[in-house]
Amino acid sequence: MELKILDKITADFGEFLKERGFREYDGVYTLDTKSVKVEYNEDKRLCSLLASEAGADNFTALSEWLVDERTSVNDAKSVVLDFSEATDKLIGIKKVRTSEGVKLPQKAAAGETPNVEALCGKFLAVFPQYKETYKEHIAQNGAFLPITFFKATAVVELRKLLEGGNSKALGKMMGMLSSMYAEGDREVGNIVAGVIIAGAIGTDKELLERALEAIDSPYLKPAVKEIVAISAKNKNLKKVLN
Repeated sequence: MELKILDKITADFGEFLKERGFREYDGVYTLDTKSVKVEYNEDKRLCSLLASEAGADNFTALSEWLVDERTSVNDAKSVVLDFSEATDKLIGIKKVRTSEGVKLPQKAAAGETPNVEALCGKFLAVFPQYKETYKEHIAQNGAFLPITFFKATAVVELRKLLEGGNSKALGKMMGMLSSMYAEGDREVGNIVAGVIIAGAIGTDKELLERALEAIDSPYLKPAVKEIVAISAKNKNLKKVLN
């Protein structure tokens, strides 16, 4: 039986796992000493989150949900949230229930290569209105999920600038992104080019041209062009970016 809603569950949960740092091989996601996978029992209509020690094959169920033709999109979101919380508990992440006491990310120390937290610190310096949003994000998720956070903030702001024609503000944001792309680690480069800029552009050719005109980095410009071209042909990548 083919269930599109099951595909959504596995895709959304897989994105969560990757943001947590899990590596996927043949449907099994592994982080340090723990492995998890999602299985579906067609006879029982059960979608299960299974876990084991890394490298072991004695998986046990952490959570199970009834998933069939009647399962709605909202039901699927509940499954993913439950699986995510169970996984966090497995790997020892405790959620902060309120934003009180959540510290803002800092820029990289002298001599250190900027990571995604440093990128976030730079973004919040340019767009301080998102500081509370960041705190609420940490409170809700228990950790910084860069793709989720930047899709809801940086992508939105950059698209506004690309559509609004404020060249000075656009240049300031692109300058920050270009410098972080050049100075940051690989994950920073992927977030800048593949999530923030490509996400803001989508499939709009006019926005692509405006973005390329605003980018002064000879390295970032071709990376954005390539990612936008690939995403136009790849439905899964397009889903992640938009």
